[in-house]
Amino acid sequence: MINVMQKQLSVIVLGLMSYGLVAHSAQAVIVNVRMDTSGNWNVGTNWDNGGVVDTPPDSDDIAIVGTTSGSGISPAIATVDGPQGAQNTMDITIGESSGSSGTINVESNGSLTSTGKVKIGANVSTGVLSVSTGGTYTHTGTTGFQIAPFAGATGSLSVVGSGSSFSSSQGLTIGSSSGGTTANSEIHIENGGNLSVSGNSLLYDDWTLSVSGSNSEVDFIGEFRTLSSGGTFQAAIDGDLDMVSVGTLRLGSTMTIRPSALGSLADGEYTILTYGSLYSGTTLGDFILDDQDISGTWSDLALSAGTLRVNYVAAVPEPGAWMMMALVGGVVFVRKWMAKTKRVNI
Repeated sequence: MINVMQKQLSVIVLGLMSYGLVAHSAQAVIVNVRMDTSGNWNVGTNWDNGGVVDTPPDSDDIAIVGTTSGSGISPAIATVDGPQGAQNTMDITIGESSGSSGTINVESNGSLTSTGKVKIGANVSTGVLSVSTGGTYTHTGTTGFQIAPFAGATGSLSVVGSGSSFSSSQGLTIGSSSGGTTANSEIHIENGGNLSVSGNSLLYDDWTLSVSGSNSEVDFIGEFRTLSSGGTFQAAIDGDLDMVSVGTLRLGSTMTIRPSALGSLADGEYTILTYGSLYSGTTLGDFILDDQDISGTWSDLALSAGTLRVNYVAAVPEPGAWMMMALVGGVVFVRKWMAKTKRVNI
């Protein structure tokens, strides 16, 4: 009787040990999860491991969309929409191998969260992240979010439509830091889309940040630093660029601020002049400098007729300096300041 009980106990112990080993090994198997069939993110057969990326993810999961390595495909398109529920992963690479292309669409109230490193265009490749129709993308990782971080890469992030949002608590790295000038990085915020970035953001070469459409908003909280030439901020007259705590704004190189539409100032309109560039808008009420009323001390130039021309490169000779000209009641108001404000709304 005792021998029988001992045998049964041995079987139970061995069974539990085997179960633990199997469970442990299954948990550690997934390292790279490649999309091998374009389609919904939550469909297991669309990934080469035969299962959806873990939710919640473990530290070894890398979701790869667009690759010629392994059983991955290029081009590849992954879609995250509302009916799938909130999706999560650790790392994301869009456009992994040379010559590959990948796209992730977060749409129709879909939600996607990344908790590790993200690369859009990780090689001489093309990567696209599109957030639209109420979609939400959240990056909460301890490492960065990179757009075209490789020489020869093309990376695009777009946030389009009311209720569509992108947020990163680890800043953004835009453009190539490898010394190449052929990386192409684009961020487009359109028609009520919202981009919110906290942490330090580094802007290298060949990048474009475009804001257009009513109620579109971009918030940068932390250091906003340009490191190489060739970047452009382009805004429509009804777009908003909010920089919070940009006392650490560092223009280590040229940053062009380019309006979408140029023309003569009408009553109530303003023009922002910066070092080697300018920005125009239509509503003085949209402009706040460090939460101060813009009706403070100004240099006034009265206009009766004719044309006023300003050489804006010479007018603002110091990097980091800004000057605003506004036309109110036939009078041009001019104010100049250094970029050490806590808050700038344009």
